[in-house]
Amino acid sequence: MDPITVIGLVGTATSILTRTSTLITTLHGLTQRFRDAERSIQQVASRLQLFQETMNELNSYLQNASLVSDRVRTTLRISFIVCEDDLLEIERRAAKVNRGVSGRLNILTRVKHVWSAEAVTECERRLNMQVDMMKRYIELVRL
Repeated sequence: MDPITVIGLVGTATSILTRTSTLITTLHGLTQRFRDAERSIQQVASRLQLFQETMNELNSYLQNASLVSDRVRTTLRISFIVCEDDLLEIERRAAKVNRGVSGRLNILTRVKHVWSAEAVTECERRLNMQVDMMKRYIELVRL
């Protein structure tokens, strides 16, 4: 075999080894997320309960605040709409994962959750940002 062919084969073999190593790392991470799926779903539910309580407090404030201007109400209403969009996305993904589930999570349900977990986390992150901004806004308005 000539040296050029050997160099080409070595380069190809190195590339395959690198890709294989990356794939193994990815699959190990996927396996861990698969094992943690049930706990992860419970954490999402817990964080959404906290979000719900925060929204209840904001709603109570708005209902009891007689001096809230129309501008403040409009700003918060827009923020609520953004929150609703993210909640709808989480609901849509949860409905897909939950389809056909009774009792503990089966393999298919875990796989569905793992594939949608990043999107749900992103929706939660946006919800938290919205709530933080609403709280700051209300604190400023109260001053």
